[in-house]
Amino acid sequence: MKYLILFLLIATTCFAHQDAPHFIQVDEEIIGEVTLADIDKTILDWSVEAEIWEPDYALVDELSKVDFPVGILCVLGTWCGDSVREVPRFVKLLNVTENPNFKLKMLGVGRKDNELALEWEKQNGFEVGVRAKYGIEFVPTFIFYKDGVEIGRIIESPEVSLESDMIYIIGEAK
Repeated sequence: MKYLILFLLIATTCFAHQDAPHFIQVDEEIIGEVTLADIDKTILDWSVEAEIWEPDYALVDELSKVDFPVGILCVLGTWCGDSVREVPRFVKLLNVTENPNFKLKMLGVGRKDNELALEWEKQNGFEVGVRAKYGIEFVPTFIFYKDGVEIGRIIESPEVSLESDMIYIIGEAK
């Protein structure tokens, strides 16, 4: 039965409009490329943390001055407490910097033992799975890139703060 559901989800994804979201939901797990808005539509109250959290605006000012492109890949689990806390905060941080040099891509992963999630990943170009492809042990993991080369990571939760850790990673890449 679960393979029938997976087949139907994959078939629906394949025939959907190209601008449609590239993810599926299996219970509380969202798998695939996703935005915070996609998660909010699917899982209620996911962005509450962003509403109550306030960044350090002196550090936000520093981040707003970054003058080179920084790619950021966020691998998250919608079922994970650390992701529920850190991802909405991180998205808010990027929004308040208003810096077009930050390019965020978010990939949701299922739990390690979710066969449907792993099969969907394989069907959508992640032959070895998202975790293996990007060396992910814990979620969320924020991977920062400059010129396509990884320059640092924030894993699960920041060492100091999202803003401070991000400034340190980007500063090391200058």
